[in-house]
Amino acid sequence: MNMFTGVLFSNYEKAQKEEKKGYTQENLNWIDMQQMILTASCPHEISNKPDSPWRIRLWQIVQPYGKFDYFIMAAILLNMLQMALDFEGAPEGLIFF
Repeated sequence: MNMFTGVLFSNYEKAQKEEKKGYTQENLNWIDMQQMILTASCPHEISNKPDSPWRIRLWQIVQPYGKFDYFIMAAILLNMLQMALDFEGAPEGLIFF
């Protein structure tokens, strides 16, 4: 088992060296920096949380990826549908407002 693990580790090191072949140290540092930038994230819940109680309540309602997003999208789609149905010469049954 130790021999298998040693061979596996050796092959992994060879693959890493082959992957970095042809790059200068400056290129490798740039790649590492880009990977750090892509994986970095700021906890939105902590950084933008308001102080006053009524603003906290509103902030909780409109949190990203919440039901508020779906409500706004539904309102936009219904508005587009209403505008699409309102045309010159439309029958009385299609005109609601």
